[in-house]
Amino acid sequence: MIFSQDHYAKTRLIRNQLLWIAFCVLFSVCVYPQSNLLLNADFENGFSSWTILKGANRVNLDSKSGSYALSAPSNSGAEQTIAGLTPNTTYLLAGWLKSSNSSPVSLGVKLYGGNELSNETTSTVYKQLTVKFTTGPSSTKATIYTYNPSSGSNTMNVDDLSL
Repeated sequence: MIFSQDHYAKTRLIRNQLLWIAFCVLFSVCVYPQSNLLLNADFENGFSSWTILKGANRVNLDSKSGSYALSAPSNSGAEQTIAGLTPNTTYLLAGWLKSSNSSPVSLGVKLYGGNELSNETTSTVYKQLTVKFTTGPSSTKATIYTYNPSSGSNTMNVDDLSL
């Protein structure tokens, strides 16, 4: 099969465009690295940076990854206030949660300059939940929480949170 010079020129152009796109993606990741704004988001370092609500505990079993997870009996959980956020900026909160008996457990955000937002699951295996929120015009803080509102014998496990 014989190719014309026009074909080779188009092939070079496409190759160069793909290389440019790859360079731009790599450069943006290097210059603007994504980091987790939550501290001790995997509970590997105890409860540093977290406020524990009504009996939640760190357990060395049944984690999503690593060695530890948060375990919260009925009507308990944990929260962390994040400072240094940028006003009028959209953030994505994510975390892995599960419920021991299919009662709802939740991941949420409050005090960020908008209405409290949360997402819940009744899954008995770890499920990733996300909550997208935009800080208010003068808001530089947000409180991230995970909560087990059950009044029964349900236990919530939480691991690998990110913001």
